[in-house]
Order: sequence, then C-alpha cells, then structure tokens
Amino acid sequence: MEDAPGIRSIRPKLVSGVGMAIYTFGLINDRPTQMYIALYTGLLMYVEDYMQHDVEIVSAFNQRYIRGDPQGHPVLDALAALLHELPQRFEPIVANIILTSALNYITAVWLEHQTETLELSPHATSFAGFSRWISGSSEAYALFVFASRLPLLVYIQAIPDMMTFLNYSNDMLSFYKEELAGETANHVSIIARCEGKTKEEVLRRITEDTIACHSRLRKILMNHREASEILDQLFEGYISFHASLGRYRLEELL
Repeated sequence: MEDAPGIRSIRPKLVSGVGMAIYTFGLINDRPTQMYIALYTGLLMYVEDYMQHDVEIVSAFNQRYIRGDPQGHPVLDALAALLHELPQRFEPIVANIILTSALNYITAVWLEHQTETLELSPHATSFAGFSRWISGSSEAYALFVFASRLPLLVYIQAIPDMMTFLNYSNDMLSFYKEELAGETANHVSIIARCEGKTKEEVLRRITEDTIACHSRLRKILMNHREASEILDQLFEGYISFHASLGRYRLEELL
C-alpha cells in the first residue's frame, strides 16, 4: 500500500478501482463482487500506468501464472491470486472468459510497448480493432454487469455489443487526456494513421458506433425487465465513473 524502493504504491489505483465499483457497478448490490471489481480494476490500472516499460516482468506474467510460479512483483502476485479466485466467484463460462480477458490485457500492455514506433500499413485496418479489444478487458467488465444477478443465457447475446459500448465509451471519454499526454498508440490514433483520417473524424465515427450499440443493447434486452434496468444503470454509472476521476481531466472541459 505504500511506496517501496523501486515499487510504487497501489493506493492511487485502488481509489480508481473503488470508483469503478461504486459508480459503474453500484447496481450490483453484491459487496463481495464489488470488492472484486475494485481490486481487479486497481491492479490492471497499476500494470498499465506503472509497469508498461517493465517489459521483462510483464511479458512473463502469463507463463508464470500458468505454471503457478511467483511473479517477482507484489502487485503481479496479487493479480495472480485474484484471478485464482474466479472459479469460486462466478459460474464456469463467466470465470473462463474473465480469466482470458485479464491475460489478454497483460499481453496488450506488453504489445503496446512493442508497437509504439511501428509503421502501420494502410491496409492493416483490422489491427486497431484487435489491439483495442485485447487491451480493454471489456469481456470481463461486460460480464461483471450482469453475472451476479442474472443467468448467463439471459444476457449472453448482449455481451459483444456491451464490449463495444464499454470500449468505445472509454475511447471517447479518454480522448482529451490522451491527446494532452501526446499518446499515439491508442485506438483513435491507430485508426487515424491507418486510414489517413484526422483523429476528430475517427472520434466522430466511434461516437456514432457507440450510439448504435446503445440502441441494439436496448432491443436485445427489451423483453427482460431486470436486464433492461441494469443496462440503464450501467449507462449512467459508466459516464459518472469517468467524470469522477481526475485522471480523465474532464473537469477542464466543463
């Protein structure tokens, strides 16, 4: 919890994790699951923000996890321990998808570092989507929305659009702070470079796609009252989460 030689405290990232659990997933009404989401979010944010350039240790996470070896870093050890709890907290299919999502996220942090200076082919238009999907852990968060309250078959058809909604909403709400930081490896920037368009044009298209996802999700779940209510609460909560965190600097726009 405190800074140590060569290791930054996780405390600021846990604050963000708690924000995610309260604002976006306050609808769950299940404190253990909310605590799990808070820890999951805080640990992933720590890896993304503080460990992206620790290539050797991050790149070995998945292999060490599979073998059950120590990770060599207390935060990575905590993440591995948290992932080992998945079978006790969620039904098997949900637990499997969340685990895959987390492991892909770690790989994506490493991949983003590797591709920072990559010259993008104008024909590699699918690469932006691939790198975005593995870097968002959106499968996990889409499942967190429903998994503690509804049977899988009620909501499984909504998961792909929920993933897109979560990813694209984050892209829109992160755009300002990423532009200020000069980031070039994010989703909007990669699409703009591949397609020879401005970032503003890409952002507008993403916004339109997000609105379309919002509409489809309502239609997919329209015949299930509780699922529809969860959806409405999620939309409001996800925006509130981003607005509440100084990391996104949205107050500067207001």
